[in-house]
Amino acid sequence: MIDQEIALSMLMHNERIYHNLLKRFYDSYKDYPKTLKDLYLNEDKEFYRIVHNIKGISLNLGACKLFEISDLINKSYKENSKIDNIEIVDELIIELKLVNDEIIEIINGR
Repeated sequence: MIDQEIALSMLMHNERIYHNLLKRFYDSYKDYPKTLKDLYLNEDKEFYRIVHNIKGISLNLGACKLFEISDLINKSYKENSKIDNIEIVDELIIELKLVNDEIIEIINGR
């Protein structure tokens, strides 16, 4: 889920900055697995803003799969103004939860 080596190499191996980024991401997105699907189903444009933001930070965290999923949704939205694939939304939500769980483990030193 999270490739710390990729993330640390982008941050010149500065673990303090990396841990700060992880914490900020977790604090910002910990509740979104509960709300993203509702935003999507209600065709709320906030869904796409959140996905765009997740895409922007996830690669820097080493969350490559989360980046790939959010990038796919982002590209689809740019091409079609929406996505018609609830499965990819479900996959995003699952991966976001897994990444958040792993962030807690990393922060707590496990």
